[in-house]
Amino acid sequence: AEFRAFMPDLFGKIEKLRAGAFSAAQIHSFYQSCEKESIDYIAISFSETDVTGEKGLERATNFVTRFGDQAKGAQILQRMASIFKEQGRFDMAQKTYRTLLRIYPEYKNSPVIESELLAVFEKSCSVEEANIGRIEFFNKYNKNGDWARVQNDPQIRQRGDSISCKLLYDASLSYHQLALQKNDSSAYSAAMENYENFIKSYPLSPHASECHYNLAEIRFSLGDYQQAAEDYIAVSMRYPDSKYRETAAWNAIVASQNLLKKENGASR
Repeated sequence: AEFRAFMPDLFGKIEKLRAGAFSAAQIHSFYQSCEKESIDYIAISFSETDVTGEKGLERATNFVTRFGDQAKGAQILQRMASIFKEQGRFDMAQKTYRTLLRIYPEYKNSPVIESELLAVFEKSCSVEEANIGRIEFFNKYNKNGDWARVQNDPQIRQRGDSISCKLLYDASLSYHQLALQKNDSSAYSAAMENYENFIKSYPLSPHASECHYNLAEIRFSLGDYQQAAEDYIAVSMRYPDSKYRETAAWNAIVASQNLLKKENGASR
């Protein structure tokens, strides 16, 4: 139906093109429009091949493999996955995203595609599973990862690293919240590890001071007053514009006092 609605407009534009009624910029825009509509139509056709979507995905995979154009093939599968997602067929959306990433592991838009896959996956998984997915994403697409090393465009690498930064931050906060809710030592360890990783990987991020402060808070709550004091001091010194700066300075004093009491108690 969408394709049939598009056809009259397409033929009208072709007639104008033949008559020389378009400028160079309009011709370029026309070709881009045709390309997008073609990709939409192909993706819709494959998604409607069968009730389950399995056969459609199989045929789409064979088609893009034979087609040989990585960019176009990836766009077709990405559009197909988004169609499944819009229809609430999240299992098929996940399968389509995973197929895309398997066929085109070095594709420039893989971070965007995999982040869409994660968003779908999070609708049906546990908090722990979602966090594992976020950390795996960070390890794969951060600026020092394997994917980034094969990308020639700095803007493409930056885009992948930017999404990685956000997901590492989300995972760190999520592990911390989980630890507070369940008083879970393994979740506290995971939160500390990821906060440390964030501070090291993104020291200039607006979230760096928050992550460093939260790291100090965890260490204080676990009784590691010496390291907590050092982290509080680092927050107060390293991030001059941080809203945590003054509180961190006071907490460093409290942590040092607790450390002194602890050492005095142990020596008796």
